[in-house]
Amino acid sequence: MKVRELFGRVFTILFRSNVAWKKIHEEPVYDSQDLLRDYALPLIFTTVFFRLAFYGGRYQISLKAVIYTLIAFVILMLSLFVTSSFIHHLSPRFRSTLDRLSATKLSVYGSTPIWVILFFSGTSPATLAGWLFIPIGFVYSLYLFSTGVSIMMNTPKEREAGFLGAISITLVTIYAISFLLLKGASRALLEFPI
Repeated sequence: MKVRELFGRVFTILFRSNVAWKKIHEEPVYDSQDLLRDYALPLIFTTVFFRLAFYGGRYQISLKAVIYTLIAFVILMLSLFVTSSFIHHLSPRFRSTLDRLSATKLSVYGSTPIWVILFFSGTSPATLAGWLFIPIGFVYSLYLFSTGVSIMMNTPKEREAGFLGAISITLVTIYAISFLLLKGASRALLEFPI
């Protein structure tokens, strides 16, 4: 996916989600790895590596900043993988389609606001801007999941609320743990002499 297409997709999913979900559902993506490589990886990569120069309140690149950036990248990728796996495994309980690719699409595109907010929220999730904007990213992600779950997972209307509740609990738990790990890694690296 080219840079222009990537930003176009981010804009469309954020501001025209109903149109975007239908287009995403009909896209001929045959492997979830393609989706991760073409969309999720560039967004997460941009988010964490943009913050590299601002680590620790300094505007310079240090070894600690590089280590923190790599840890943040791994944690965000693992969070995406775990979210996708939970949605995939929960789908039969809510009479939804058991399709790993659809679960991955829902997870990847539904998580876009979180990554965008992390990009713009400052140097760390622990900053004031992070504490103010990260909940907004979560709420908007939950909104995107709510508009996409019936389209992507073919969830019946009577089961949609329960599935969204399970997805919400999963998403909040996974990303709360991720941010705690990032905070712990940041604190440990700042205190560790390198």
